[in-house]
Amino acid sequence: MFDSDRTIAHPATDAGSGVVAELIGLVDRLGELPGAADDGERVDRIAALERLRGAVAAAQARETTAFAVSQVAAQRAAGVSAARRGRGIAEQIGFARGMSPAAAARQVTMAKEWSTDLPAVLSQLRAGRISEWAAQVVAQETREMPRYVRRSIAADLAPDLPDMTVWEARAAARRLSYAADPVAVLGRARTARMDRRVGIRPAPDTMTVLSAVLPAEQGVAAWANLDRHARSLRATGDPRSIGQLMADTLVERVTGQATASAIPVEIGLTMSADSLLGHEQTPAELHGYGPMPADLALDLIGQSATPSPTSEPPPTAATSQAAIDGAATNDAAVAVWVRRIFTDPVDDTVLHVDTRRRRFDGALARLIRYRDRVCRDPFCTAAVRHLDHVRPYRDGGPTSAANGAGLCERGNYAKDLPGWSRRVIGRPDSGDRHQRQMIEVTTPTGHRYTSQPPPALGPGSNRRDQERRRAIRRQDFRRRERLIASLPSPDP
Repeated sequence: MFDSDRTIAHPATDAGSGVVAELIGLVDRLGELPGAADDGERVDRIAALERLRGAVAAAQARETTAFAVSQVAAQRAAGVSAARRGRGIAEQIGFARGMSPAAAARQVTMAKEWSTDLPAVLSQLRAGRISEWAAQVVAQETREMPRYVRRSIAADLAPDLPDMTVWEARAAARRLSYAADPVAVLGRARTARMDRRVGIRPAPDTMTVLSAVLPAEQGVAAWANLDRHARSLRATGDPRSIGQLMADTLVERVTGQATASAIPVEIGLTMSADSLLGHEQTPAELHGYGPMPADLALDLIGQSATPSPTSEPPPTAATSQAAIDGAATNDAAVAVWVRRIFTDPVDDTVLHVDTRRRRFDGALARLIRYRDRVCRDPFCTAAVRHLDHVRPYRDGGPTSAANGAGLCERGNYAKDLPGWSRRVIGRPDSGDRHQRQMIEVTTPTGHRYTSQPPPALGPGSNRRDQERRRAIRRQDFRRRERLIASLPSPDP
């Protein structure tokens, strides 16, 4: 069983096959390895374990490819149209591996390429002579080549891969690709330009990394322009560093605002009432990023955000939502509103969003987005694109917060395929009262996974829930101790 705050996976059958039991036993054995005799043996173990990682990657790729082929055949037999076949495969692989569907889709593609186009590379990986990373870069650098060209490159390169670093493997594969088919390389370059995109990911200390994958000339031109502008400002006496000036200029040009700190779009910031009032330092939760220090959150909302008097429950039963809107032209003109988000006092999930703010529409949609934050599929961290019914509307499912879920686009499409089902269930450890939107997902193979909304202040923030779980574990431990103590002593 896999158990975490977000998902619980249940196997399709109570007893796994002999091979599965053997693999689980291997995991247990690795966790109980006896201590090494000396550093020489430790190095040998590290080398052997590295080989094992490669062999595991190859075995996983083989199972992934076979699963994908079998699922497509099952969908064809079930009458799924050709345009929809293949959907839901990455989701099931992601559930099994504890990764997002997008990452799992890349693994499915990679596994197929190794098996069909790069068998020589897969052979080296299976023997543990190369790392999974090295095998991946060879696949990436030859992806636009015809199959026979890829096979030829792999056959030439594979014997030398064990003696190469990953950087050398990438460079060698690229060079062989250029030499084998310059036309395909040109096509690949043109295809890559169609894949230009912008991404964002969290960075330490309440920072983010905003990245862009651009054609080379556009990326160079953008950087050069930012650098030139920053140096001109610096020359006029601006005290900021070149890096700070480039970053601020980027924000100003992308958003159209006059200064980088005048935030022109709504930002969701959830704080406990006590933190908002300065009575404690429980971290706030910045939607789309994660936790941030309470004092920094107060800086963000200008310390002017205080709950307005209403007839709603008292502040101790709520968290506060600072929504920063506007098309401001300077820092002082940025408008600040406070919205209260009411949470369950036990499991700390969002129950109600205060609607007392202008330009507010779709209260139910907003509640679900604030509650779920990211796609509710297990392990998926993609942005919510679709709001849909857990129990389908056509089957009588109500349009309510309890029956609604935020999903990414691919997750919403996959859930209607044959063999998939979803239902809202109660928390297994809290009785019937706290049915806080725990969703059980059943896949075509019969595996079941559960997903629940994150705590309002982010993972790990709900002390009540954690204390309750610890109390349950302590009770179970004492119960076992009493049972053992009550057993008769064995005969000498």
